[in-house]
Order: sequence, then structure tokens, then C-alpha cells
Amino acid sequence: MLSGVLITAASAQAAMTAMPDPAAPKLLPGPAISRRIFSRNDTLTIFAEIYDNISNRQPRQIETIVSVVSENGQEVFTARDTVPNQGDAAHWTAYGLTHDIPLKDIASGRYLLTIAANVRGTANTVGRETLITVQ
Repeated sequence: MLSGVLITAASAQAAMTAMPDPAAPKLLPGPAISRRIFSRNDTLTIFAEIYDNISNRQPRQIETIVSVVSENGQEVFTARDTVPNQGDAAHWTAYGLTHDIPLKDIASGRYLLTIAANVRGTANTVGRETLITVQ
């Protein structure tokens, strides 16, 4: 139900990307990067694709959560959204979730970045996690 995560930041423009992903410019404001160390001056932009390929086309709500949690368990950023998936001609099987995460108010340290999605009313949450460092 959830793809891997692409991340970029303003500082990514300064790093050379040997083989940039040709799809990334359509999804992110800069090249996707593997580096996970960022400046407090950066704003991260994340992208993940949500898949809803359940065969019945009943209308449903997909809940998404993007969070950043410190090593001591303090949540320093969270964004919750609901993405509707209609049961009619507007029904989608893949949805591109993007979100900006400003780092200016986050103290230096290591953090767990989590992107999660589930169909409202179910307990089947799917998530992706990656460690980031803010300097």
C-alpha cells in the first residue's frame, strides 16, 4: 500500500547526482538524494506513492501521517492528512503523497522520519521509516 520514500532538500542542489532519477523532477523540487544528513536551514520534501488496489471500488478515506521523532521519543514534527478515494470515475489506484518538512525549528540530532498510511477504520497501517540527522 506504500512505496519507498524519496527525499530531497534545498541543499541537494549543491551535490552532484551521477545518475538522477528521470521521474524525480516531476515529483520533487530537486533531485532525490541518498544522503540523510541535513542542515537546520533545509526544508525536506518527501514523496511516497500510496497504492489502493483493493478490487472493490467502494469509496474510502486513506489517512496519512508524516512524523519526525527524536531519539528520546519526542515528536518534533507531524502532519496528518486524509486522501479521499471515490468509488466512481475519480477512483485512483496510485496517489503521490508529497510533504515539506522545515528543519529550522528542529534541534540538531538524530531523528526517525516516518511516513504511514491506512484505510480509515482499519488497523492495517503500512509505514516506511528512515533515520535522518539534523546539524
